[in-house]
Amino acid sequence: MADQFETVRGIIARFHQDRNHLIQAMYEIQDSLGYISDPIMAMVAEGFGIAKSEVAGVATFYPHFQLKAKARFVIRCCSGVVCEICGNADLREAVRKALRIKDGEMTRDGMFLLKVGGCLGACDKAPAMMINETLYGGLRPEDIPDLLQRVARRELAGGKA
Repeated sequence: MADQFETVRGIIARFHQDRNHLIQAMYEIQDSLGYISDPIMAMVAEGFGIAKSEVAGVATFYPHFQLKAKARFVIRCCSGVVCEICGNADLREAVRKALRIKDGEMTRDGMFLLKVGGCLGACDKAPAMMINETLYGGLRPEDIPDLLQRVARRELAGGKA
């Protein structure tokens, strides 16, 4: 964590407390760290000589700023009618159980995030889910643990899911 703070200090220092460059500095920080956490917002506020609420206001106003770490893999479970009829509720439960998370939560290691909602447009492959941009169809609940392990193994081996 100390090296993150050094990175942020270096970015802030380049802008010499010029508030006209606040957004640019925040983008650079996000590019370096992946997101802008609450402690980082406090550092930015101190570095620019402004209130933390002002930095938070900028961070929440612009949708491009991430305030939480992003998961490596986003699992999107379809909640469309066809997938629901074909058993997607059971798939979601299998994902929750395998990863020990709830809908909208990320695993502790930051590897997976479970999102539920909306049709994936893959009714012909129901029940379906996506992991990042890869569609998986015709799944059964018993397929989920092995699928998630394969995805994680490929990540650890440097491959793509």
